[in-house]
Amino acid sequence: MAKAPWPYQAPTEQEQKIAHQTSRLEAFSRQAQCWGGRLEALTAKHWPELSGLLSLTTWTALRLLSEYGSPQEVAADPDVREKLRTWSRNRLTKERISDLIDSAKCTEGVPPNAEEAEWYKEVAEQVYDARREVEQCEKRLEAILHDDADMASMLSFLGATTLAMVLSTVGDPKNYDSSGAFLKAMGLNLKELSSGQRQGQRAITKRGSRLARKYLFYWALRMVNDPAIATWYTRFEKVGNSKVPIPNIVR
Repeated sequence: MAKAPWPYQAPTEQEQKIAHQTSRLEAFSRQAQCWGGRLEALTAKHWPELSGLLSLTTWTALRLLSEYGSPQEVAADPDVREKLRTWSRNRLTKERISDLIDSAKCTEGVPPNAEEAEWYKEVAEQVYDARREVEQCEKRLEAILHDDADMASMLSFLGATTLAMVLSTVGDPKNYDSSGAFLKAMGLNLKELSSGQRQGQRAITKRGSRLARKYLFYWALRMVNDPAIATWYTRFEKVGNSKVPIPNIVR
């Protein structure tokens, strides 16, 4: 069977913009994850109570740590209450702010020395800056895709980040002859696995784009919380096959 030719096509200006922003988004996402791990470790050492009161991924927590660098400095500043209110845009209640300040005063963490406090600040700043860049990339991608009428239906369903990542890694789904070919490009097609431990089991090949699968997986985790999808997913798990009717939302 002769294979249909698939000639190279130079990317359009829009495709170049999408590729540029998705590359930046993935790079800064990795950077935020890396520095975020360091921040968690430092917090566990110097202020372990903080993560139970305020998520370390919030802008408020990052501003707090990059400003002070230690719970002792937080407890010593008489203006910290007003700063927390400003950074959180009045989303933190008075009780939560009081709990944060009390935990800073009575923490069981190891007090950091001057160098450790500076490092604590720097790590928080790195996480803050990386997450800001990720946020900016997401806004730019949404603006780029909103200008394309053909993407409107997919954009409202997948979201700008997921759609952009798919477009930049495997291309426009409309360019594929079949849904099977599109799934294969992402490595989501099923293949039978046979070995000493597995006999006849089927799993995805994972031969396509890793990034496309990664962001579609995150999208799927969000979608199973949708009432319509959650009902279908629960029935699918119980039945164990693909004969369960797919809800209109995913058609």
